[in-house]
Amino acid sequence: MSFARSLFLILGLGCAATACRSAGFPEPVKEEAPWSKLERRRNPDTGTRWKEWEVLVYPDGRKVRHGTEFTWYANDQLQQERRFEHGELMGRMRSWYEDGTLRSEYTFGAPGVATAMRFQHPDGSPSAEGEAIRGQRVGHWRYYHPGGALAEEGEYVAGRRGGAWTEYHEDGSLRARGAYADGKKVGTWDRFPPGFAEPD
Repeated sequence: MSFARSLFLILGLGCAATACRSAGFPEPVKEEAPWSKLERRRNPDTGTRWKEWEVLVYPDGRKVRHGTEFTWYANDQLQQERRFEHGELMGRMRSWYEDGTLRSEYTFGAPGVATAMRFQHPDGSPSAEGEAIRGQRVGHWRYYHPGGALAEEGEYVAGRRGGAWTEYHEDGSLRARGAYADGKKVGTWDRFPPGFAEPD
């Protein structure tokens, strides 16, 4: 192709683009993808690491949590681990006591899906267990004394205690029985001394 012909094509294309703009047609906009960034914070009192998380940074400056987030105690022991996907908590979340003993474990499921949530006492015995929908407790829950003896049990409705609940002494005997409404004790509660046994 001759130089003159090449120049003609370049000028022609340029004129066509100018004509499109003058005719009111928008120019194609190239969208920039967000980029991943790791952010960190240190404990202001000890100078040790405190929190670390990943974000997506958009061209307009917006930041959205996306990836794993960690927090630590002042002694540098991991305190909590959880994961975000485009700003929403997803997947497994765990927490630990300051000595490294597992404290809780939960998996964030899909919207509307109940998944198991468990807590432990510092001695490793169960503290509480039941189901939750994206962190909100639902259905039947059980709480335990240190060592594993059942302490109380009952239902959750939309994240609050509701309906009949029963409490137990550490020896396993009945302690109290009554009802909750919207997270508060209501009506008359029957209370029993340690060692009480209901008649057959």
